[in-house]
Amino acid sequence: MSLLIVNADDFGLHPAIDEAILQIAEAGNITAVSVSSNGKSYNPEKVRDLSQHASIGAHITWVGEAWLTQPYRFESWKELIWRSITGGKAFQKALWEEAEAQLGLLLQAGIAIDHLDSHQHVHVFPSIWPVIQKLSKNYQISFIRCPWAHSPALMRSGISGRMLHRFAKAHRENGFHFSCAGIRLAGNYSLALLEKELSICSGQDTMLIMHPGHNNQQLNQHYGHWHFNWEQEYETLMHPDFNQLVAKYGFQLINTATATNKA
Repeated sequence: MSLLIVNADDFGLHPAIDEAILQIAEAGNITAVSVSSNGKSYNPEKVRDLSQHASIGAHITWVGEAWLTQPYRFESWKELIWRSITGGKAFQKALWEEAEAQLGLLLQAGIAIDHLDSHQHVHVFPSIWPVIQKLSKNYQISFIRCPWAHSPALMRSGISGRMLHRFAKAHRENGFHFSCAGIRLAGNYSLALLEKELSICSGQDTMLIMHPGHNNQQLNQHYGHWHFNWEQEYETLMHPDFNQLVAKYGFQLINTATATNKA
């Protein structure tokens, strides 16, 4: 039997996202949640409630939100990566200080952190990977998401998808063995599309990355340019057949804390 982590991203960015994730976690269909502590709706009390139902990860958010430590806001991952390459040691230091500050907010609230990842997967780029590695080592958080897909049918399309796969594959070969699903059509998974990816992943330890939420005017005003169907992903994870699909393709649901202990 293979292991399946169902991870919801972006908790802390908007109340409509937070509410949906908490509801699914309470239902037992989300096992891990990645939290953006610099998000507009971040609330440590809500994260503590969430931690009763799922493992908590630090979703280091260098892109799309204001930084805690510097007057920076990078709207594009390309802009951030370019700055990380050209900014020298000073910007590397800034990346580290921001990552540590975001993680620190969670730790100061007494929240156990079981995994690390980043918004838009930017941590796997060579110019940023050393920062996430240092965070992992200094705070003894051994599980780092590696968004590698074991089949081309699971990969994001285009040049950006090929780059992501290439960089993630290099890190996977260094011990980060979970493959990922939920990348190709991020934010737009129906039950049928999810079944297709689970069937491809059968036999592989997998992290399924989901983006549930409740569609409303405010959420679409802030993040409509992502072209996500948050409600559809919420309904997919809450569907009565979801757990049947998990069993059908030979998966055991676990959280990231359990995955770390099995490593």
